[in-house]
Amino acid sequence: MYSNKLAYLILSIVLVFNIIGMAIYSYIGRYLLFLGTEKIIIQVIVTLLPFSSFIFPPIFGKLSDKFQNRRFFIIIGVLSLPIIFILFLFITNLIVIAILILLYGICSSLIGLNFILFQEVVFNDQKYISYYNSMIVAGWFFGSQLCGIFIDIFGINNLF
Repeated sequence: MYSNKLAYLILSIVLVFNIIGMAIYSYIGRYLLFLGTEKIIIQVIVTLLPFSSFIFPPIFGKLSDKFQNRRFFIIIGVLSLPIIFILFLFITNLIVIAILILLYGICSSLIGLNFILFQEVVFNDQKYISYYNSMIVAGWFFGSQLCGIFIDIFGINNLF
């Protein structure tokens, strides 16, 4: 039997990080517009996240298999992402924002390793794996909706 507490902890982490991540991802384009960034530069900066989220998971997967220590990689990602999220609130330099977006994708890739850990914890129980995928999508939904509601309530100009 597996640990329900650990399974639910991992599901909670996945949900929270996807809510925060999607809120930031939804907001970053408008923030860059507010800073007076040209639209083509905004497109380049915003595409750094999917690019890094595509490139780094296989690299970190291979490294975690080589070192057999997924928890170490996950902990680095979990501790780094909140710092990156907080830095987004204070940074106005485009180069630093681009670096933060790239780091956000890298750290998200590190946290993505928790899916492998989760599969081991729940012994590939398809019900729990469905819950995991549902937490990702729920995070995307709630993150984008909460960001939109926040912007509607306070107004985009009052946020900056």
